[in-house]
Amino acid sequence: MKEFNKFNKFNEFNDSLVLKKFSPINDCSENHQYGSLIRTDIQKNSRTKTNKDQIDYNRNEIEIRMNHLSLPSSSSSSSINVSSKDLGKKFHSNDFNDSGILSTKSSIPSSSSSSSSSSSSSSSKKSPFSSSMETIKSILCINRNRFSILVIFFLYNIFLAYAIYQSWNRTVNYCDGVKSLTIITLLIYSSILNDLFFQPFLWPQFIKLVSNRFCFETNLEKKQKNLYKILFWFLILISITIFLGIRFYHQPERLYSLIGYFAFVLLAFTFSKHRDAINWNQVLLGFTIQLIFGIGVLRTQIGKNVFQCIGEKINTFLSYTQSGTTMVFGYLATGHLNGIRPGNYSIVIEGTELKEIQVHLPRLPLEVQNSIFALSGMPVIIFFSFFVSILYHYGVMQIIVRKFGFILQSTIGTTACESISASGNIFLGMCESPLLVKPFLSSMTNSELHAIMSGGFATIAGSVMAAYISFGISAAHLLSASVMAAPAALALSKLVYPETEQSKTTVEDIKLEKGPERNAIEAGSNGAISAVSLISSILANLIAFVSFLTFLDAIVRYFGAMINQPELSFKMILSKLFIPLAMMLGIEWNDSEYIAGLIGVKIFINEFVAYQELGQLIHAETISIRSSTIATFALCGFANLSSIGIQVGTLSTLAPNRASDLAQLAFGAMLTGTVACFTTACIAGMLI
Repeated sequence: MKEFNKFNKFNEFNDSLVLKKFSPINDCSENHQYGSLIRTDIQKNSRTKTNKDQIDYNRNEIEIRMNHLSLPSSSSSSSINVSSKDLGKKFHSNDFNDSGILSTKSSIPSSSSSSSSSSSSSSSKKSPFSSSMETIKSILCINRNRFSILVIFFLYNIFLAYAIYQSWNRTVNYCDGVKSLTIITLLIYSSILNDLFFQPFLWPQFIKLVSNRFCFETNLEKKQKNLYKILFWFLILISITIFLGIRFYHQPERLYSLIGYFAFVLLAFTFSKHRDAINWNQVLLGFTIQLIFGIGVLRTQIGKNVFQCIGEKINTFLSYTQSGTTMVFGYLATGHLNGIRPGNYSIVIEGTELKEIQVHLPRLPLEVQNSIFALSGMPVIIFFSFFVSILYHYGVMQIIVRKFGFILQSTIGTTACESISASGNIFLGMCESPLLVKPFLSSMTNSELHAIMSGGFATIAGSVMAAYISFGISAAHLLSASVMAAPAALALSKLVYPETEQSKTTVEDIKLEKGPERNAIEAGSNGAISAVSLISSILANLIAFVSFLTFLDAIVRYFGAMINQPELSFKMILSKLFIPLAMMLGIEWNDSEYIAGLIGVKIFINEFVAYQELGQLIHAETISIRSSTIATFALCGFANLSSIGIQVGTLSTLAPNRASDLAQLAFGAMLTGTVACFTTACIAGMLI
């Protein structure tokens, strides 16, 4: 009976423990975590004893025992309940003394007796402050990540509040200083609150309340729901039409862009694979979203200010690359020839006689010479890739892509894979965005594959966007074009290649996982290194295609000279051939030949060469601002003949069993992406 009481006391103490399971963090082992929690509980129980010396002794002895204790763990459960049944295997009733406390005579290996006694003597000298610090340390060790996030959160908000107090009135523009930081913070906090509270809890209750209040049926048939959805977006489309009609009345030349827009849509419908299966709901919603984005970006003052602010921040951010390139390449990247200035110089020639010769260096035509493109423009890609890789490591890019994908899926009604891939194309390239849906490529329908390929052809990568900005192209217009092209590519893809099968994935099935890197430094380094291969590919293709274009010009000139047309060239033929296309975009007649030539270069060569020539036209002020803006939208896409092989090769590597389908869909997807770029340019022509 006495032995039972001793063991029962331990049971009462032990049954009160519910230990949460945490994975070991750094040097914090599970035994240390469990032992720390048990020591805390023992300290609370020991205060009820009357003999202080006996309390200290028993507490120290149990601390020694728990340091040697190995508690069971489970990887499949999130918590462990420690009871007398679990610990009964570790202790025997003889291990407890008359006070119901663990005895020091058993359950400890003899090899550790000396170390245990020394630990006991040292721990008995610890002050209450030291014990409290150990307890706090163990708690911080268990919750280190959460605690660090909380500390950073509170410190950041304290800093933000103080910054608002100090400099809010002194900051004039909302794009600068503390005002821009406050807006970004509010957007992030709103997104977090939406994910944690509004979307899972408050929004369903709101829908239920509205449905009950207005006697709506939440389980309406699919046809009725689609009818209400079409009616809603039809009203928005009517409003947009009225808005555009007012603009056309005052500026009738914008009708060219409207006519061109409908002509491109009619062309896509003409080459549709299954006209009877077209889901006009998705098509109309996609075009409506494109129009809304265009009006918001190009006509509303808020949209203009937002994208202009984003463009300025991007330019400022990318300009920091100059410090790295200057340090590595010097004047080759900047064009500043340090140490050589125009003026008179004295040169001393040493020999048998010292002679001083006055040399005059005339003033150079330009104080700053042209820098080497490969050493000034291309390093921007390295820095951008470095930064994006760090964002991927911390999961920021995954969140942004998922948010855009959710918007496209909930508004247009496309499948999860199509929406995620289209949103990824806004920031990534046509070779990177399919990686977001890599596990599902093998089982996708042909319509989904066509949509993914079309989205890749209709947009550009963020990395090469940085290079285009270095040419003098507007960052705000490039970003706007990519955002507008995403829904346009989905709409045109569903018009050209409608869905006739059932999709096998939902947005919940797609997991946007992080890379294999262990820390941010490794992720950034890998991103910078991977950009080197991208730069090599760009430079190699640039050299090859520019050389090939010059070769074609020489051949055309050779035959042109025979018919007394020596000025004839391949680029000239393209510029004449695509003049009607440029006019359909809304280009002015005086600039139509220039833009037509750029469109031909973009389709038959690549958009990189076309943007480089567009930058030269902008700097020389050869074309108007309106024409350059429309051209920026029209060229913003990877849709060219050389990109077909790149995308087919990439997707065939990710899904070898679909290689034949991909090859069959590639050319049509390229044309669909091209038309998506042109419809975006038409919207720009209607609104600018």
